[in-house]
Amino acid sequence: MKKRAIPFLFILSAFLLGAEAMDLSIDQAVALGKENNVNLKVQDITVSQADRNNRHSWNAFLPDIGLTTTVAKTNKPSPATGYDDWTLVGDLSAQLILNPAIGNGIKALDLNLRTEKLNREIDEKQLAQSIKKYYYQLVQLQANIALVEKNIATTEQRYRDMQAMYSNGLITELDLLQTESGLSSLTPTLTTLKNSYDQLRMALCMDLGLPLNQELNLTDGIEADNARSFDADRLVNRYLSDNLDIQSMILGKDTAKNGLKAQRNQSLPSLILGWDYNPTVPFAFEGDTWRNSPLKDNDGGAFSVTLSIPLDDWIPNSGASDDVKDMEATLASLDYQEKLLYQGTEMTIRQYVMTLDATIQNLSVMENNVVLAQKAYDMSREQWRNGQMTATDLSQAENDLLQAESNLLGEKYTYISSLLDLEYAVNRDLSNE
Repeated sequence: MKKRAIPFLFILSAFLLGAEAMDLSIDQAVALGKENNVNLKVQDITVSQADRNNRHSWNAFLPDIGLTTTVAKTNKPSPATGYDDWTLVGDLSAQLILNPAIGNGIKALDLNLRTEKLNREIDEKQLAQSIKKYYYQLVQLQANIALVEKNIATTEQRYRDMQAMYSNGLITELDLLQTESGLSSLTPTLTTLKNSYDQLRMALCMDLGLPLNQELNLTDGIEADNARSFDADRLVNRYLSDNLDIQSMILGKDTAKNGLKAQRNQSLPSLILGWDYNPTVPFAFEGDTWRNSPLKDNDGGAFSVTLSIPLDDWIPNSGASDDVKDMEATLASLDYQEKLLYQGTEMTIRQYVMTLDATIQNLSVMENNVVLAQKAYDMSREQWRNGQMTATDLSQAENDLLQAESNLLGEKYTYISSLLDLEYAVNRDLSNE
């Protein structure tokens, strides 16, 4: 109970504090999503229903039991009484139909439970993947916003310096106007970034079960210091069959095969066990008491054993025969779909590995680009102060630095996102691979 109370306290504090920022790490975000996501709660109910049906699969061997009562009146007077007589008739019956298809029905309930559990696992892992991507996208947007705000602050300071220089006749009005124009162009960029951040934050809050206006203080950053390559052949050979979509396909084929066997078994003879008991109360309403209208047990009930053979199912091109052929065609189609899925999944794994390899190479180049852009900006600023460079050239150097830092951050996100996709494709954490 204590473990489940932690996410609840997060949610409670979120509702009580409203828009106050909540400290949130990537692990806490995933835990909140698993605990509070509405789609997962719906899946939990579905799994619970499937589990109950599977545990009660023995119900297939319970007979159908029925009780009826009938009150009948003769159309002609009774010779014994001279009156139209009322008769009370009861019927208690039980019937159990035994057919090999019962076993397929029991197996179908087990397959359905396994399918729903797998669907629940797929939804949970897709949710965790989505939350992590949202989280890192928000971190990336925050960093880009900070970069633009830093650029605006630097440009504003330079503009104030240039106003003083312009007043002293050290620069032209054109230099001042160009700086002012560059400053104005940064405002729409900042507004767009903040709007994107707010929209993405709401999407994350929805996955976490938080109020949509909940502000977040993301405590983890985007790190790719331990970026590394993977052996695509090894991943394919060891983990291809663990892919969740492939597992779902295999379960689907098993379900279809069981359905085909059930359809065929329904055409086999069925053994019907029956029992029927018909007590009768003649002259039910003629006497002053029930004693005057005694219960009559005509035959003490009857037990029957019947063998039912559905001959029409064996007629060529009958409805049952066509159903079997349709299910056989579906299975043949699923065989080809399975092969295609294996090939597609293998290609996806290899593509993710290739993307990671390319990203690792890009990261090295982009990190060096940031260092070079920073040096270029520092030198340009010094030259501008000495009057050896125009304000336009300085703005370009500053934009180059901003772009280099933004590109590096974006490439780090590409690496993390591709790694998450690869881990989902092979259905395992690759940190120790």
